Amino acid sequence: MGTGLGREASRYFQGITGFVKRTLRTSLDIIRGLGLKPIDLVKLFDKSRLPLLLPAYIIAALQGIYRYNKFLNNIELNLYNSLKKLKDPVKEIKADEQYVVFAIPCKLAYHIGVSWIDRRLRAIGLRPYKCRHMNWGESIVGVRSLNAVEAINDYLRFNLFEAQSCRPLEAAEER
Repeated sequence: MGTGLGREASRYFQGITGFVKRTLRTSLDIIRGLGLKPIDLVKLFDKSRLPLLLPAYIIAALQGIYRYNKFLNNIELNLYNSLKKLKDPVKEIKADEQYVVFAIPCKLAYHIGVSWIDRRLRAIGLRPYKCRHMNWGESIVGVRSLNAVEAINDYLRFNLFEAQSCRPLEAAEER
């Protein structure tokens, strides 16, 4: 997830004052819009950004944080609602089953509930695997067959998922 904090936003400011103002404004937007709690800041951002983010959280809390669920932040809630409403795409829209994939980062999956995600993926005909994702690290991936992971990688022409790292979810959880 692009945070907009730090060097990637450097073209938008001049001098240290501009940097602080823009970084604070961006931090407030991220915290308020995603409905983050202080623990989310610690989990999502590296430790070097915390000294700026924690005061930003206090300001954001005074301005009002847009949180639509008291247990999940807005990212987790969005993924939860997507998975809750997800239907079998092969039956619904006649999708080619080798290109059907649902992926969720493990960090988020643990908050939503891995066993619920497992049951939900199986209910729509997908088998859950734990795979290494190029950007997210460990992820829960729902596919019809493991060949879908390789088909997606071939289609994209780069390895979005490391196919050799994929293990059935129940086997991965026992380790």
